[in-house]
Amino acid sequence: MDKINLQSITEKLKKYKQEHLLENISKLSDDKLNNYLNQINSIDFELNDYLYESYINKDKNIKEALNEKDITEIKSYYKKDKISTEDLAEFEKIGKEEIQNNNVALLILAGGQGSRLGFEKPKGMYNINMPSNNSIFQYLTERLLQIQNICNKGPKNENAFLLIMTSEENHKDTVKFYEENNYFGYNKNNVIFFSQDMIPALDLDRKIIRKSEEEIFKNPNGNGGCLIALKTNKILEILQKHGVKYIQVISVDNPLSKPLDPIFIGITTSKKIHIAAKTINKREPNEPVGVFLKVKGIPYMIDYGDMPKSICEERDNNGNLKYDASNILNYLISVDMLSGILQNEKKYLTLINDFHSAKKSIESFDVTDSTIKKINGIKFELFINSVFQYCETDFLLFGVDRNEEFAPVKNHPDTSKVDNPTTARDLMTQLFKKWLEKAGGKVILTENSKLEISFRKSYDGENLEEYKDKVIEVKDQLFISK
Repeated sequence: MDKINLQSITEKLKKYKQEHLLENISKLSDDKLNNYLNQINSIDFELNDYLYESYINKDKNIKEALNEKDITEIKSYYKKDKISTEDLAEFEKIGKEEIQNNNVALLILAGGQGSRLGFEKPKGMYNINMPSNNSIFQYLTERLLQIQNICNKGPKNENAFLLIMTSEENHKDTVKFYEENNYFGYNKNNVIFFSQDMIPALDLDRKIIRKSEEEIFKNPNGNGGCLIALKTNKILEILQKHGVKYIQVISVDNPLSKPLDPIFIGITTSKKIHIAAKTINKREPNEPVGVFLKVKGIPYMIDYGDMPKSICEERDNNGNLKYDASNILNYLISVDMLSGILQNEKKYLTLINDFHSAKKSIESFDVTDSTIKKINGIKFELFINSVFQYCETDFLLFGVDRNEEFAPVKNHPDTSKVDNPTTARDLMTQLFKKWLEKAGGKVILTENSKLEISFRKSYDGENLEEYKDKVIEVKDQLFISK
């Protein structure tokens, strides 16, 4: 750790009016003081000032950006249930060839902790209490492995790259978890862990918040932080060297994500699309979800709170919501296109300064009495969807069934009735029931019973012929493993 000169830090803080960060530091030991000064020295104070000004002008900027007359639909919108059986089979064939040739990598955005779940570990380590007691990391990794086992019948029978973005607060725990579990059967040489940056939170008067006497309050810089981290860790160069054409980006909190979905890959690559997104239909006009649309011809994913009410409720000639393509954070992005953006200084600087801000209740260290108090503060995040503005082809939407592919685990069941472990278990149980019934079995579930099929046995309902004409009664729980 570098030895930091206190005088130079003092001058820097005075310049940016952040001198409060040095109050009461005389109590710190030499090691703790040096660590604390290193934290201060790593702060981009110019960026902080820019972000604060952006927050002050946020409402004005959003209002100007979302003029209703500038909003249009994304035309390349394919819904899976509307595609013919023949076309689905062709897209799947193309996608499987891409997977067999290791042309697609998977990136799991896993920088968050499970704090809202009452779990002070990486969210990917969370056990949603299905019969297998698997973590979310295990679900995603084993399903990724299974689709490659299905596709890899040719000469390149090796694992695709698995990229896992962590954060400063959970990196060590995540790496250790994979090591202790032997990477869930994955080739560890093809797994790359990398950490996103942290960014300070500010109070409403622009002051940087202290978490404790010896620590700055920082939070991960958002899922868009992966763009900075991919560049600084030279990961795109590694992928290009190995001939990888696309990265599929998914969030860690959805155990029903389909890693390397061959149909999604096939439809995207066959139409030579640079960026594609999986979507689900909105349940109703005012569901608080992000929606895909175009603003002045540029593709965006707009948060519900920023959408004009009339746009949310607008319907087409068939009575369907006109803007119903909801975001589930599941994208396919061209490696070459992304590399071109990150290597272009002007585009890169525009991209990484496109922070979003939100007022939050934050636990702040009060130097006057050395206590922790909750205050109103501002947190800043980059969103990966900022890259959409540079899409040089049609932006493709692929609509899927939310009951089959979206079981977010975000909230504790005591605080929310949606997007919690209970709803995820129910969705998974119903999906596995559907798989067995499609294979010709009859499934009888009792109240609160749980049914699970290992993703090492079946990626998407295949390989279940043995259950044809069988009655499967689940009184409590059942796990069908390999």
